[in-house]
Amino acid sequence: MWNDKTAAIVRKYPDRFIGLCGVDPRLPGLSENLADCLRNLEMKGMKIRINDSGLMNDLRFSNKEIFDTVSSAISQNPAAKVALIHVANHDHYTLRNEKNSWHDDFTLDEIFKADERELDFLIELAQKHPEVKFILAHSLASHRMTNILADKLSGKDVPNLFLEISKAFLGPLEGQEDAYLLGWKKIGMEKIFYGSDVTLGYPDNWSYHGKKFRRLSVPEALNADFQFAHELIPQQDDQDLVFKKNGRKLLEEIK
Repeated sequence: MWNDKTAAIVRKYPDRFIGLCGVDPRLPGLSENLADCLRNLEMKGMKIRINDSGLMNDLRFSNKEIFDTVSSAISQNPAAKVALIHVANHDHYTLRNEKNSWHDDFTLDEIFKADERELDFLIELAQKHPEVKFILAHSLASHRMTNILADKLSGKDVPNLFLEISKAFLGPLEGQEDAYLLGWKKIGMEKIFYGSDVTLGYPDNWSYHGKKFRRLSVPEALNADFQFAHELIPQQDDQDLVFKKNGRKLLEEIK
C-alpha cells in the first residue's frame, strides 16, 4: 500500500521525487518483491528500517545472514540504484538507563556491540556493491554512533556511503553539539546531506537546547529541525554542501 502511494506521488512530481521500495528483509522473496516494485512502480531502490522492535527482537539484523539476504537481493536487481537504511541504535537506553522489554535477555553492552557490528556489515555491504548509493538516515540518531562510523570508515575507500542528518537531534543535546560536527568532519562534509522523513518522527512533547515543544504542524517541525541542523554547522561552505550541493548531486546521480 505504502509503495503504491509513494509511486503515485513520484508520478505526479517526477522532477522533485525519487521513489524507494519499502522492503522487509525478514520476509521470504525479498529479491522477487524488490524486482516487482522496481519494475511495476518504477522505483529507484529500497528503504530498509532496521531499528524496528521486530527486526531487533533478538538482535537478528546484526546477524550477517540477514545482510547476505539484502546483498543477494541487490545483486539480482541491478536496477536498484540506492538503499536508504534506518540503522538501529540504543543510545536512548543509556539516556533513560532502561531497556525495552523485548531486550530483557541482553545486557546493554551486548546490545551496543550488536549496533556496532551492524555498522561493520553495512560498510561491507557498501564495498561489495559500489554501484549502489547507501544512505544511512538521521546521522544514526546518535553522535556516539556517528563518530564510531567515522572511525570505522577511517582508511577505507567507501565513496558510495552517505550520511543523512535530518531528525538526528531528538533527546538531550546540551554539551554534545560539537560531537555531531566532529563525526561529520571525520567522514567528510561532502558525504553529509540533509533530507528524509523529518516531519514524521517528532513526539508530542520534546525538547532541544532547553526549549520545550508541543505538537508541531508539518511545516513547523520541518522548520525547527532545519534550524537546529544549521546551528550545528556554523561554516557557510559546509552549509552549502550539506543543505544544497550534496543532496542535489546525489539525486542527479540516482536519476
